[in-house]
Amino acid sequence: MRRIALWAALALVAWGLVELTAAAGLALLRSAGKPVEVERFVLRDNAREILGYLLERKPIYTQHDPELGWSILGGGERGPYHANGQGFRGDHDYAPAPPTGVLRVASFGDSFTHGTDVANADTWQAQMEAADPALEVLNFGVGAFGLDQSLLRWERDGRGFAPQVVLIGFLSENLNRNVSVFRPFYVPRTSAPLSKPRFVLAGDGLQLRPNPLPRVADYRPLLETGERFEQLVARLGEADYFYQTRYRPASLPLPSARLWRALHRHLLTPAPYRESPTGRRFNTASEAYRVTLALFDRFVASVRASGARPLILLFPHKDDIRQFREHGTRPYAPLLRDLLEKGYPVLDLLDEFNRADAWRGGRRMFVAGKSHYDRAGNGVVARALLRTLRSNNAQQPPAQR
Repeated sequence: MRRIALWAALALVAWGLVELTAAAGLALLRSAGKPVEVERFVLRDNAREILGYLLERKPIYTQHDPELGWSILGGGERGPYHANGQGFRGDHDYAPAPPTGVLRVASFGDSFTHGTDVANADTWQAQMEAADPALEVLNFGVGAFGLDQSLLRWERDGRGFAPQVVLIGFLSENLNRNVSVFRPFYVPRTSAPLSKPRFVLAGDGLQLRPNPLPRVADYRPLLETGERFEQLVARLGEADYFYQTRYRPASLPLPSARLWRALHRHLLTPAPYRESPTGRRFNTASEAYRVTLALFDRFVASVRASGARPLILLFPHKDDIRQFREHGTRPYAPLLRDLLEKGYPVLDLLDEFNRADAWRGGRRMFVAGKSHYDRAGNGVVARALLRTLRSNNAQQPPAQR
């Protein structure tokens, strides 16, 4: 009996030492600026309001989409945006095939492809059409899209329009969207509090995880409280990088459990970006990077299989231009290198904006108070693309640092 008591005491002492060591490890992580705790997810009031509107009223421009998560309503209109009857931004419908003597270009991407914050006539697609009557430039861009949604939109909606050139738009921040399932986990104050499909790595390829909320009614538990809300949030978070690294249903009381979770977060789940004194840089070891590169592989292969010519557009964000001006580096340099090594045609628009002195005062070429390009910024994109298409070659950027 005394021996059992002794072993029990030793076990308690060992356990105590483990927990004390774990507590010290947590303190070290905190001192290094590494978050060690996770939050309980709460849907913000603005998101709840938008979901309530979605459930009770008809959409006017952006609508719920069972496959893509969200898309543009055919004939929809809101503020400066107008969609044609075929469900993409434009002032008129397009024939199933391009007219004789016309080069048809189809563009896919997020808000920088859509032309958010400017009128239809000010988008780079409209400016290209106005500059060259022998061009049709179809705008399939959708705000807040990831590259995965753009790929699916091309395969479902765009391929049937028989474009000869397909533009694949990509903003450096899109890296994060490709490992996101429920946008509020990533952007808590988002104006698009919806779920989306995402691809996961499977063997040498990609496996699609469909949109988990294919019906509008599926969102109703998110406006409730209690068990149904928690169950749906946990289900949405199963394959969402941001839920897995920021949120959990409950806090863990033991320091050892919290340390293991923190180490898993910081060491075993590489973040999409690496930080350095010369700016941010894509982390090639992260799932986000590997999924993104595989998405480009599938996108380019799908476009080529259709008989069209792909061209990847790299859109610079304000922060990208600032980083390049201050440090001479690009966050997406590893991706640009890998795309060029694969032989994919790429147009890096940061070079165009840099030549246009887009960062003067932090506002030039951008809508005041916004992150999107104004008419002049869209004009930079249009002119660069017109030169590229006329040369019949994808412009190759200079060697990256």
